[in-house]
Amino acid sequence: MRSTSPTPDEVPSLPRLLGRLAIGLTVLFVAVAALGYAFAEPIERVSAVFLEHFGRAGLFAAVFIMDAIPFTTHEPVLFLAYTGGVTFWQVFGLAGTASVLSGILGWTMGRVLARWRWLGDLFERSQVGPFLRRYGVVAIAAAALTPFPYAITTWGAGMVGVRIEHLMIGALFRYPKVLFYLTIMALGWEATTP
Repeated sequence: MRSTSPTPDEVPSLPRLLGRLAIGLTVLFVAVAALGYAFAEPIERVSAVFLEHFGRAGLFAAVFIMDAIPFTTHEPVLFLAYTGGVTFWQVFGLAGTASVLSGILGWTMGRVLARWRWLGDLFERSQVGPFLRRYGVVAIAAAALTPFPYAITTWGAGMVGVRIEHLMIGALFRYPKVLFYLTIMALGWEATTP
């Protein structure tokens, strides 16, 4: 019977993940520039309504929750906050901190879900578990920086027993990711709006 554990060569490589990041940033810049060119005024109105109803606390809560749930992304919330008038550095500070702290929630979910053997098997077959065991903090930092789903990594870290301190060191790399993405969005927005 063949083992279901992947070999080290089957574990995703860091250069491949970084290539995905470059593609993602390029697509993000073009998309924001196109939105700014075609729909600046309606976007600013929607953003103002978002901030009027939810404020900066809403920005923090939305990023915290979205980054703890697999297959969601917080970039639209950053975009709404920035185009609604929250300063660049306020968006960065609130969103970065919320994103880092969401790693604790994801890790805790992973610890709880580790009791379900079928889910642990899924993480093994999908190579998330082996990737985390092989690279540790570097794997978490890579997921924090790249388009790889951050929540899947934090859940996986909890499931395979990565120490919370290691998770938090890797999670700090959410700050540069938020900074990169927010910078790309701000540059794209400012390039096409008056």
